[in-house]
Amino acid sequence: MGSLDITDNQAKYFGLKAYSQFSPIMEKCCLLIRNNESYQMAEKDLEIFTGVKVSHSTLHRLVKRQEFELPTSKQGVQQITLDGGKVRLRNETKGEGCYWKDYKAICLDNVYSGPFFQNNQYLIDWTNSQKLLHPMY
Repeated sequence: MGSLDITDNQAKYFGLKAYSQFSPIMEKCCLLIRNNESYQMAEKDLEIFTGVKVSHSTLHRLVKRQEFELPTSKQGVQQITLDGGKVRLRNETKGEGCYWKDYKAICLDNVYSGPFFQNNQYLIDWTNSQKLLHPMY
């Protein structure tokens, strides 16, 4: 399609990031589709939905550069639910078997949730940073 030169003021007005290939809405679409399925399936679905081909490696880089902040409970937490399991990951080398990694997800008062992949200490620190009420369930 080509490139378009814009000023700093225009970039601020439209919410564009430097050196970004996508508009904020297209970036949001990419992240939403990616959350529901694998990178390969997201690549195919995005092309069907929008007519724009975005490679699975570009989607992967887009997800990796996102910084998500965990929420903080404003009124205090009385109930904590913890869930965990295994995630099967493909090996980078074609033909080699998959391997498994642990994940955990915690939900506070059925409102606030946080996912943790291979990072138990961050899960503990985030939970302890919340205002915990008594009694705790």
